[in-house]
Amino acid sequence: MTGLAKLVGVGAVLLTAVVMGSPAPATGLLLARDNDLSSCTNRTFARGYLRARCSQDTCSEIHMNGCLDNQDGHLTPNSNGGYDYSCRDCALRKDIEDPLFECDCQEGDTGYYMHTSLNLDTVIRANNDSVLFCYGKVGSTVTC
Repeated sequence: MTGLAKLVGVGAVLLTAVVMGSPAPATGLLLARDNDLSSCTNRTFARGYLRARCSQDTCSEIHMNGCLDNQDGHLTPNSNGGYDYSCRDCALRKDIEDPLFECDCQEGDTGYYMHTSLNLDTVIRANNDSVLFCYGKVGSTVTC
């Protein structure tokens, strides 16, 4: 098989995987067919929960502790979560379009807190029912 034929074959396999909706890799990467959090409106954060309206009729919320972790003072996507044990003063920025989540998180064993942020579009999406989810954890529908 020529190099070009091999390359075309690989492309066909990748295209088939995308079209057929192959499950997300174990790394937690999200599929393109899911809705970005930035397309949701009325985004709020309170008492550990992110809430948003992702369709005309559906509002939902998800507890962020199952989606984020603190790694040496930096918010990181993580299916085991746990950021709220070592981060404080967390807030969702309202003055920008992207869903930017900010906290002061403890850096390693120093006890110092550093300001960190993460675009939640990299972690949280709305599924086909317009309910927020991350890493297979699906939020709850709530009254809009």
